[in-house]
Amino acid sequence: MQQQDPMFLLQDAYRERNIALLDSIDRAMYTDHYMKNMLHIRNVNMAHKLDSVMHQGKVFAGIGAAHLPGEEGVIAILRDKGYTIAPLVSKASAKGKALKQKFEEKTRDNQYTAFGPEDGFFTLILPNKLYPVSELGKTTYISPDLANGSFVVVNRIPTYSFLKKDAAYSIEDIDKLLFENIPGKIIQKKSLEKNGFQGIDIKNVLKNGDHQRYQIFQTPLEILIIKIGGEGDYVNQVSDTILNSIKFKQSTLKKEMISSDFKDFEIQMPATHSFTNKSRNGRRIIQGYDQGTDTYYFLKKSVLNDFAFIESDTFELKQIQRRFYQDLDLTAAYDPFNGNKLISSAVLDSVSDKRLYLMTTVRGGEYYLLGTVTQNASMANEFFDSFQLKKATYKEPFERIIDTALYFSTVSTVKPPRFVESSNSYYVGAPETKPYDSFHKKTVYRNKNDEAITVELNKFHDFLMFKNLDSAWAMRKKLYAHKRFNIVKEEARTSPNGHELQFTLTDTASTRGILVKNIIKNGLLYELKAVVDTLESPSRFVTEFFENFEPKDTIIGRNILEDKVSEFFTALRQGDKIVLDGYRYIKFEKMMWIR
Repeated sequence: MQQQDPMFLLQDAYRERNIALLDSIDRAMYTDHYMKNMLHIRNVNMAHKLDSVMHQGKVFAGIGAAHLPGEEGVIAILRDKGYTIAPLVSKASAKGKALKQKFEEKTRDNQYTAFGPEDGFFTLILPNKLYPVSELGKTTYISPDLANGSFVVVNRIPTYSFLKKDAAYSIEDIDKLLFENIPGKIIQKKSLEKNGFQGIDIKNVLKNGDHQRYQIFQTPLEILIIKIGGEGDYVNQVSDTILNSIKFKQSTLKKEMISSDFKDFEIQMPATHSFTNKSRNGRRIIQGYDQGTDTYYFLKKSVLNDFAFIESDTFELKQIQRRFYQDLDLTAAYDPFNGNKLISSAVLDSVSDKRLYLMTTVRGGEYYLLGTVTQNASMANEFFDSFQLKKATYKEPFERIIDTALYFSTVSTVKPPRFVESSNSYYVGAPETKPYDSFHKKTVYRNKNDEAITVELNKFHDFLMFKNLDSAWAMRKKLYAHKRFNIVKEEARTSPNGHELQFTLTDTASTRGILVKNIIKNGLLYELKAVVDTLESPSRFVTEFFENFEPKDTIIGRNILEDKVSEFFTALRQGDKIVLDGYRYIKFEKMMWIR
């Protein structure tokens, strides 16, 4: 394992059906805590479920290979239960081996189409579209050619060179790193140029004989790495077709208005810009470079859905800029706050008299950081003035969805999440829960613009009772007031969906708020939360979800407004355990003596 990537060892062991080696690698890679919770407990559950159905007839079950081996694996557990376990194996015949080799050597003639990223910075012809698969420090795309066992991977690595005092990366610097970062043996390397961008073309071969090819380009904003891989020498047959088709977006002096696919903001950028994530979850980062004025621009948008705390706007807007300047070791001068906007600047290069100008603003849970590096303050002001916040629009249809885990329906663009947080434990040997016990479940509905709504379901203990609805709502509001929130825009109503109480939690020092909706139906309490901006109405995503929320009819729980005192004394006389768990929930109107 010290000489080879453990994941490659795992893959080899899997292909060779060597489950004993799989078990050994897992034990070497993972902690005892991980093995217990991710494998051993689940192994017991799987074996228990299999045992419960195999007595009734033939069963075909799919189980992950890691769950099979070892003393605590599913095979050992089933053998302990008395089952005879044997592997199904078959030896390959000479004819089978010949057919396998024939299929492996056969290639499929592809139809090529031009594909590119969302921002259109480049295109190249491929057999399949480019799929973005990662945004961790760089944007990675992959275009698979499954029929031929080949693939194209594109990495876009932002350099942020305009924010650095030292020299930017050069193609020579990249060349020096190739020996350590290109696998196998480099068999050819040469310089090239595309649309004014300098690059390097590399051909290499791996130890197993598979050929690869890279083309690496240096652009003003990022390093672009295109890699083609495949089995044997297949890459040599197709790489020229793909790589010779690369076209970069034509640079012009004209500026463009840029926005995400949700149209929630708009900003003016030069024609030479990168915007790798216009429609997916995660941060939105736009960079632009105007070669005519040697000016660099950027915008970063991050979303923080904090449902428990509201910080003051002035603190957060300034703290974002302070941390940015601190990372660059710069001293800034700050303008006075203008509403929920803050502008500042710092000398970036005293020789060229270039300054870094920053602007921060916030809307609900959305935080925006805009910046430009320029010698001209008026260009910075023009850039900041071009920024506009708008109401988000949505390409996905709003449809009624049914959440069977939390027993409700509503209207949303997001399907019910597959996993929910639950206070109930379902593993074998977990403490038994009674129908009268309380429990809670929680889930988050998050769209691709990172707007989020939490839904929490609380099932009350069957003995919980309130004198009236006002006392129940008073208890709920006391919980929020304890966190030092102000409660505004309070509305209460009763409908066929239950008793509803909606309000917004605010802080005097912030434009943000937390929209809260409580719904009580029989013995269930729903709590919906969404971070909003108090200066404007909630987005359609939030509004549709809140206004169309309907609890489903269930037989779970007891009405909290029912008088349950007589049931308590009946249970007390019968020695029912519910008394021990539920006595504290009973509301006695007067002192009663039992003789």
